Amino acid sequence: MEVNLRRAVIRIINKKGFNYYIDAEGWIIPVNPGHPSRIVIANGSINDGISDLPEGKMHISSLPASSPVRNLFKMAIKIDGSPFLKKLITQIWIDKNKELELTPMLGEYTLKFGGFDEMEGKFEKIETFYREGAGKAGWIDYRSVDLRYKNQIICSKK
Repeated sequence: MEVNLRRAVIRIINKKGFNYYIDAEGWIIPVNPGHPSRIVIANGSINDGISDLPEGKMHISSLPASSPVRNLFKMAIKIDGSPFLKKLITQIWIDKNKELELTPMLGEYTLKFGGFDEMEGKFEKIETFYREGAGKAGWIDYRSVDLRYKNQIICSKK
């Protein structure tokens, strides 16, 4: 028997309620009940067409190019590769309009991310916000931090 050790970077819970992990190489692997990984969870309106895993695994390259799972994988790789983002972001929510909201580890606010476009710039804005703005303005007072607009961060107070 051959055993392959895989390191999950994201857990997906699709619209049908089916759960699976994606590892750092893009393999979609089943969830082992009772042994959850402490990684980013993506859920909400994820229509990926997956309801089971043939032979226990499949690769994201087998999904259509338009699948949100491909973009979620890219996002998870970015989060996993950044010590700051990896500690900060716990959940990615996709609403019915395909808009993303990120949930940080601390606080009672959301990061309104918008779509998957300009992902790198939005992640830079998150880091800038925490490095330069949040400490001075008091991030605990916010309901949301909006990253959707070019060259600006819009914060809504509670």
